[in-house]
Amino acid sequence: MNVLQKSLVGVLALTLLLSLTVPALSAEIKGTIASVRPEKNEFVLTDTFKNMTFRLDRDGMVLINGQLRTLADLRAGDEAVVIFERQNQQLIARVVHCTRH
Repeated sequence: MNVLQKSLVGVLALTLLLSLTVPALSAEIKGTIASVRPEKNEFVLTDTFKNMTFRLDRDGMVLINGQLRTLADLRAGDEAVVIFERQNQQLIARVVHCTRH
């Protein structure tokens, strides 16, 4: 290998290492609960533009009007704010803040 090829391999290896060590960034979205599938640990949130399917994290929390509840307690039509992370193509909900009137 010449020097340029060795440098390129080194840069690629460093880039790969950094991408594996950077923590996942959380995001937040607001919308309306469209459906809930507790047996699959999933729910669908509708925002202005699309439906998004989330899987509730094993340690995830569902809060309805500030009280700790379960995923099965969510109802279609509830307004919610979801804090989530992307893991590959899946959306993993860490916290679901639901407001019910």
